[in-house]
Formats: sequence, C-alpha cells, structure tokens
Amino acid sequence: MARWTRPGATPLEDMRIPLSTRTDIERIEACVSRAREMGLRIMTFVVPDTAPMPWLPAVVAAVRRARAADAPEIRIALEGRIVSDEGHISVAALPPGVDALYITLDTLPMGMVCVSALELREAFEEGRTSAMSIVRRAVEVLQAAMRRNPGIVLSRPFALLSAVGIPEEWVSAEAMLTLAREASRTGASLQIDEWERSPRAGTADAFVNAGVPVLFGSGARTADDVGVYEYIGSLVRRVPGLAEDLLGRQRGAAFDPSITAFSP
Repeated sequence: MARWTRPGATPLEDMRIPLSTRTDIERIEACVSRAREMGLRIMTFVVPDTAPMPWLPAVVAAVRRARAADAPEIRIALEGRIVSDEGHISVAALPPGVDALYITLDTLPMGMVCVSALELREAFEEGRTSAMSIVRRAVEVLQAAMRRNPGIVLSRPFALLSAVGIPEEWVSAEAMLTLAREASRTGASLQIDEWERSPRAGTADAFVNAGVPVLFGSGARTADDVGVYEYIGSLVRRVPGLAEDLLGRQRGAAFDPSITAFSP
C-alpha cells in the first residue's frame, strides 16, 4: 500500500492498532519503532474485549517497555461491544493500565439477546426482516450507548451493517445527523479505520460538521502498515471539514486526540 502524503495534512496519529492474539504482543516494539520513523505523535493499541483478558497485563507491560521520553505517546484502549437495547456495554470498567474505551456494534441487541451479523444476514436475505428495521435499530442502540457512556470512541460504528450486506449509505441523512448530534452532546469521538475502510464519507461529513473529534487509525496488522493511509487520504480530500479538523489539532500547542478515560 502506498503511503498517502499530503504536506501539512498527513495524520500524525495512529489510533487503532489491534492486538487480538498473544502473538500480536510480539510486534508492539516493531510498531512503535515504525511510528517513530514516521514521526507520529501518538498511537493507540486496541485490545478487543473478546481477547483472553489474562494476557492483558502482558500487553500493558510490553507497552510500558516501549514507552520513552520522546514521541510517540503510546496508549492502550479496550474495545467493547454494545450488549443491550439500553446501551449497556460489555466492559464494566477499564482494567489497570488501560487508557480509553472504544465501542463497536458487531451484534444487534434485541431484547435479552444479541443477534449476530450472520443471523441478521440470513433473516434479511430470507425476507424475515428489512434493511430499514435493522438500520433503525442500529441507530437507536448507538444513541443509547453514547447516552449511557459519555466520552466513548465510536470505532467502526456501522461494521454490523456491512457484515449483514446493508450499505452504510442506506442510513438516512436525518438518522446520521441525529447520531452525530448525540455524539457531540455526549463527548464521543469517531474513529476512522483504514483497514476496515470504515466509516464512509457521508458519516465522516456528518460527524465533523457536528463538531465531533475524529481519530485516524490504520488497523495495522503489521508494523509496516502503521500510520499508512490511503482510504483515509481519499476521505480527507472528499470531506473538507476533515482536513480542517486535522490541521487545527496538529497546529495547536497541545496535540489532543480527545480520547477520554472511561468512567462508569
């Protein structure tokens, strides 16, 4: 993948480098070295809550060893899931050494159960449910999660729709505006992911126009992919407010990616 370079507007952050297995811990040092080579100011390693929690302390220890007085600042985030209609999430509190909470919507809460993307896709293809009802439910659940958990980072908020086979563009402009305003009101941030190519331009535009901070993440699976942006580069060219948000933060005296620690 060719690195996107736009003078003065290249993201100096990588806010989502996933660590899903124990072997991923071994690449932390290489990822940090790569970030230093590229001049990144801040990076975040993200551990999904589906990973075995007993090895989370090993992640924390590896990051501590990689930290130095110079850049980049290194953070750890835990990525939780929305597990109820009322916006409850799968993370009760952040473990020691974890700095931030990301949430994603990869199953759809329906009453007392969470329906998988596979089950939803089958129901959708068989005509037992409609795209409109799935989209409406997803928007309601995302709103509830932001209200219940102020300051969270929305990571690939429409990944579920993609897995079901519903284009993100099918979320109406009105529903997207409602979500963006809720994010602004509750202090949420939006994370754009290079690897997943998510969210799409319309989502980014709505959230930026609502004043929601945007975080750029590579989703890198290897050290060579850290801080490398192609899809995100295309978004910055298509969504003017995205470039303004990026440049405004990077020109500021303090580089603040607006990630807040989770508080129950």
